[in-house]
Amino acid sequence: MTSERRKAVNVKSQNLEAAEVDPRQRILEAATRIFAEKGREGARTREIAQAANVNLAMLHYYFSSKEELYVRVLTPIFEELFSRLKLAAGSSAIPTRRLEAVVGVYFDFLKGKPDLPRLIMWDLVTGAHAMRQTFQRVFSSDKEGLMQLIHGIFKEGQKGKLPPEDADQSVISMVALCVFPFIARPMLEIINPGVIQWLNFLARRQDHVLDLLLNTFADESKP
Repeated sequence: MTSERRKAVNVKSQNLEAAEVDPRQRILEAATRIFAEKGREGARTREIAQAANVNLAMLHYYFSSKEELYVRVLTPIFEELFSRLKLAAGSSAIPTRRLEAVVGVYFDFLKGKPDLPRLIMWDLVTGAHAMRQTFQRVFSSDKEGLMQLIHGIFKEGQKGKLPPEDADQSVISMVALCVFPFIARPMLEIINPGVIQWLNFLARRQDHVLDLLLNTFADESKP
């Protein structure tokens, strides 16, 4: 079999495999890749349809606009993240163990979703319209339960050491400390050679973030 023939057979096989997947799911997977690479403004629906092996009419049948598609890409990702965070934050463990679990969820989740930091950054620099809609969808059924649980970890752990209102700042600091290395990886690889060993760097980073946050806890709340 010639190389051209093998190539044609491989392309046909890939198309047949793609056809077995739900077209809506193929569109979402293709959109995730292309949005992460080019952002919402740079991506084209025709390009996404082609990558998903569907025609443009089918894409618009499932998603009325590029903006809706972006939100539909983000929503299940954040639903999964918030569900895992809620389980970690809502356990019956002592505050230090709950905080350790929450930080662990952030790092493990972001390691498994390499496109997510870029999806977030593209949206933030263009007004965060998709993020606002996504959070409204996700939190509409949560009634802020997740945020209350995470605030509760810091309020309980910092009791007697920091005023209760500092819990708000602590939550923001935790998210920033966890998310930053994933967003800034290309820059960090230039200024810090150790980042090249990515998984080792993340393990050290996770321990460091947890230590920083636990230093704000009162001694009596620690094991």
